[in-house]
Amino acid sequence: MALLETEALILRSYNLAEADKIVVCLSRSAGLIRGVAKGCRKLKNRFGASLEPFTLINLTYYEKEHQELVSFRQTEILKSRFNLSSNASLLAGFSYMGDLLIDFSPPHQANDNLFRMALAAFEAVADTPDDLEAVLRYFEVWLLKLEGFLPDLRTCAGCQKVFGDEVVPGT
Repeated sequence: MALLETEALILRSYNLAEADKIVVCLSRSAGLIRGVAKGCRKLKNRFGASLEPFTLINLTYYEKEHQELVSFRQTEILKSRFNLSSNASLLAGFSYMGDLLIDFSPPHQANDNLFRMALAAFEAVADTPDDLEAVLRYFEVWLLKLEGFLPDLRTCAGCQKVFGDEVVPGT
C-alpha cells in the first residue's frame, strides 16, 4: 500500500453508504482517479469543503494493488470555485467539461498537458464568464487532440494525400 501525494481537480462525487463518498478527480501525477473519502459526510470531518466539484486540491491518498478505488487520506484546498455556484450557466459549463474529462481520460494514466489545459480552461471561464462558449469549444478540440482522438486535418483520411493549394476541377 503506497501513500501518494498530488494536485487534483475534483470532477464529481457520489454518496456511498451513510457517511462516505466516492470522488472522481483528475490528478497531475496519476491521471483520472476514483477514490473513497471515508466519513466525509459526517458533521465533523477532516475533508471539509475540499471535495466539492471543480475545487483544486492537494490530495494525499493510499493506493492498493489491483483495486480501482483509492482511499483518500488528506486534502488541502488550493483553489475553490464556490463563489461561482450561483451562476447556473457556468455550473453547466463546468459540469460539461468535467463529464468530457471523465469520458475521454483513461484511468490512472498521467497526462500533465491535459491537467494543465483543464486548469487553464476552468480559470479562463472563472475570470471571464462571458467567454464560456468559446472556452468550451477550445476545451473540446484540445481534449480530443491531447487524448489522441482528433484526426490530422491536413491529410485525407482515405488516401493519406496531403491537402494543398491545388484547385479542384469544376469549381
